Amino acid sequence: MAVFNHKRPEAHLISAAHYERLLTHLEDLEDAARVHERSAGPFVEANLNDL
Repeated sequence: MAVFNHKRPEAHLISAAHYERLLTHLEDLEDAARVHERSAGPFVEANLNDL
């Protein structure tokens, strides 16, 4: 749905469910970008017994 002001679109309204799906998708994209950034390292070797 579009909200008009003086015959010009001012806003577009979406359902709450669609907005939640959109936010979830954006978070997934941000997580994927972070994984890609960090995939080259640096990595630290660790032993579970030492922790």
